[in-house]
Amino acid sequence: MVNIQTLQEFNELARSLSFTKTAQTFFITQSALSKHILALEAEFNATLFDRTCYGVQLTEAGRLLFEKSVTIVELYQDAHSELQTIKSLPSITIGGDIDDTDIAPLLSMTATVMRNTNGRNMVFSVNKRTDLINMVLDNKIDVCVSFKPKEKVEEAGLTYKSLFSLPLVAIMSVNHPLAMRESVSISDLRDQVFLKFESDKTDASFDQILSICHTHGFSPKLKHVNYSNHIEFFSTPLTGSILIWKSTERDMGFQMETKHRALVPIIDVDARLYVGAAYLSNNESNLTQFFDSLKTSLTLLDRRRNK
Repeated sequence: MVNIQTLQEFNELARSLSFTKTAQTFFITQSALSKHILALEAEFNATLFDRTCYGVQLTEAGRLLFEKSVTIVELYQDAHSELQTIKSLPSITIGGDIDDTDIAPLLSMTATVMRNTNGRNMVFSVNKRTDLINMVLDNKIDVCVSFKPKEKVEEAGLTYKSLFSLPLVAIMSVNHPLAMRESVSISDLRDQVFLKFESDKTDASFDQILSICHTHGFSPKLKHVNYSNHIEFFSTPLTGSILIWKSTERDMGFQMETKHRALVPIIDVDARLYVGAAYLSNNESNLTQFFDSLKTSLTLLDRRRNK
């Protein structure tokens, strides 16, 4: 079986047509070089060089192999270089709301872009710990991509980078007094009861919703509901209460088709859920390629949505 070293020796001999110079280049004896070339000729069952008293010349078979082997060696060297680069660059570990239906596609595309552009890999943490902030502080993950409010991230001493936002809607039963409205404002919901699921999966998002209400001058009345799985999030009876959630939720359309629920857009400009990245400021230079790839992915996803 031909090895890359033998092909490199063959290429050099084909260029220099000198066993002496080629042997010196690879720090081997002429006898060893001759054995390698003979083995190569045996591998291809062809004479690659004409050896005469006047010197060494490539045969037609030798010219053909030289044309191909130069490309083979170059591809090998490129692959070797890229692999060394990958080995020298640590993977970036991502945690947070990575199974969210809006966040997951973005991170998936970002992982592809970063791997193809920079040769770096992303590793996704499935740690079930609820304290995502401490996971970043303890270097368990490099970046937390989630609905954590900017204020809480910065209070913990982390850097916050806003990534994108999603418009909110009010979901209610079809017989609710507001169900026939084309839209509502946050102030219209002042006297309503908000459904509040008790879960680490939704707490960060609801913190943002509460903050919006406080900005508009009120604290909503809450109906607390246990959250044990994603199915219950939309199937829980509303019975006079309202569920405030992002309009882009994948399962939203299925619920509307039951004809038992209405979806009313909230028109306030600040009625949005924000997705952000939390990370240690001293780790920012290590994350440059991640954020560059994330920016590219956001552009690609926006282009796709606008088609």
